[in-house]
Amino acid sequence: MILQEFNKSFGMQKKLIFHNSAELYKRECIQSARAGVPSVNCEGWYLLAFARTMLKDYKIGKGESFEEADCAMQIGIMLACVLDLVRKKKLTYFKESMIDNGTVRRLLLDIETIRLDDKLLSIKDSSNAKLSDVYIIAEAYIERLDKLNLYDSIKIIKEASVLFSDGSIDNEVEIIGIYTDTLNDFFVLEKALWNAITKGKEIQNIDICTAEINQTSEKQFFRVFGLNNEIHAVIKDIVSREIPWEQVQIISSSSANFYPLITYLQKLEIPYCVPEGISERYSYAASHINTYLNNPANFTIDSYGNVKTSEVFEGLANRLERVAGNSKLPQPSVLAILNKVSICRKSITYYDFEANYHVVMKMIEGILLNGNCSEDNKEEGAIYVSSLQNTEVGFRPYLYLIGFESRNYPGDSAQSPILLDEEMRNIGLPEHALSHKHRDNLENRLKRILASNSKLQTISYVSYDTVNMREQNPSAFYQKELKDSGCNEALYGFVEDDESRILEAREWLLKK
Repeated sequence: MILQEFNKSFGMQKKLIFHNSAELYKRECIQSARAGVPSVNCEGWYLLAFARTMLKDYKIGKGESFEEADCAMQIGIMLACVLDLVRKKKLTYFKESMIDNGTVRRLLLDIETIRLDDKLLSIKDSSNAKLSDVYIIAEAYIERLDKLNLYDSIKIIKEASVLFSDGSIDNEVEIIGIYTDTLNDFFVLEKALWNAITKGKEIQNIDICTAEINQTSEKQFFRVFGLNNEIHAVIKDIVSREIPWEQVQIISSSSANFYPLITYLQKLEIPYCVPEGISERYSYAASHINTYLNNPANFTIDSYGNVKTSEVFEGLANRLERVAGNSKLPQPSVLAILNKVSICRKSITYYDFEANYHVVMKMIEGILLNGNCSEDNKEEGAIYVSSLQNTEVGFRPYLYLIGFESRNYPGDSAQSPILLDEEMRNIGLPEHALSHKHRDNLENRLKRILASNSKLQTISYVSYDTVNMREQNPSAFYQKELKDSGCNEALYGFVEDDESRILEAREWLLKK
């Protein structure tokens, strides 16, 4: 059944639903309410979020500590482990020259997948040097987490599963629903947790509503020269049509386009909101952090180009404390900066190793600016902006999809540079862990977005990358939609007879 039918069946009864996306659940509830079937007592959770909340409450009730390492912290801890193992010559495949922030991030994701499917021991004695190294790194990482008394998602799932199984944690709210997509994509540890929570009860599956594409929607297509011009063309179209901001939803095909879009809207003082909160990379504290980190003169760099992470955190903490002492700063900014000082001081204990200057700065930037400024996440009178990875459905009448060149969509669907799909299959990981599943998920997500009841759907791509100075091709998705619609694409950023399509100045908005 779909969510609306589910709500009709259970009415006011208290109920709990597990799903794979907060965005999907929220928008499905909105659409259900618009159809006259409000989900008054329907609560939605991720499996991990539910386990985390229940475990945290249990620990606090017992007077025990519970501290979770976020993604940035996990990357920093794993980076420290890998470098330590490399320099102690305990690894065969991985060399120090191979280690950077991106490699460690991917390594963390692959190890998490292996652990989620309970396959870590299967690679312990592998004759494959890479797999053998992955096991050694994973063991060192887990040991470091335990030593620091930190939780990651796998540790949360495993411990919560035990506590649900033996009755130490008991959920008082009845669980009666789960999205089919979520259930199909469970790994071994997630299935064990699910069985422990539901205790064998029959749970109903909820299918995502995938109505036929609304053929009455007006469609238009933009081929644009340069990313800034693409964003500019979209905003110009919104203004020229006199569309209120609150009726607009802009979806970027990748996060690479998402952040330039936010910056553009900020410069023009256009109100916007995002599902995951505004990135701290645009906060007041970020400017001081980046200024400090991007100046090598602030650090002692050895002849190999390495810096000591603990010294960087200490120096940055001292600098930020002086900034916070400025009497002219507003109190919220002072509190935000002092919070970063606290993180710096704490991180000195977590990260005490030497590494390449650029790797260290990238890692520290992630640790300090990885959060969200959720207080600005308001939808009233604002454009709703999100990346495709964070949006499941279209829910506003004017929908703009940007960045649909072949390089960006389907995006990060390439195989992992650490563990290739064939290696994952050999380990015994399920198909939904492989690269093609990511592509399939994005394609299904786009179908749901296009199936929304919108008045106008605009799809655009950048034909020339003005940063890397290279031509770009439209994605297969863009070409198919253009062909099926029978529309002509508008060209922006080129010299044309129609001066309104030459995007050079920004005065049009001021004159509006």
